[in-house]
Amino acid sequence: MENCRFKDLYEQLKAAGATNPKSWVNSELQENIPQLARFLVLKGLTDIYHDVEGNISEMDIYSDEITEVYQKLASQIDNQELKELLHLYGKSIIGKVIDMLDQSYLYGVNDKVGWSLMELDDKGTTTDRLIQGLHEDFIEFEELELAPSIKA
Repeated sequence: MENCRFKDLYEQLKAAGATNPKSWVNSELQENIPQLARFLVLKGLTDIYHDVEGNISEMDIYSDEITEVYQKLASQIDNQELKELLHLYGKSIIGKVIDMLDQSYLYGVNDKVGWSLMELDDKGTTTDRLIQGLHEDFIEFEELELAPSIKA
């Protein structure tokens, strides 16, 4: 049974783009940490900041002038440098979101009500396992954990 679970988790992580699925699976099985769920959350957040073009195309939802501002910047800065700037800016925002999620409270605002991310099974029922500590893997996630074809 354990061998079957290992194989199933391994295949799911590999399909999701993990370069080292074995370490994620071992941690999940030995420490009862929902590593597949953690990996998928980190991958989803990484996909958000990777999609510079998609993020640029959505900016006009929030401002009528942003397309003009972007065009001004694009005319002054090398296109690749601008996209790299926006990529890293997006990554830093996602990093701050992860920090907020991991803290579970907005201290100084309200320390009586918090939140958590919880793993769900294939029926949408909670497994009672928290998805936490995302900050521990986020900074190097893209470089160390995602297969090259998934990064692009």
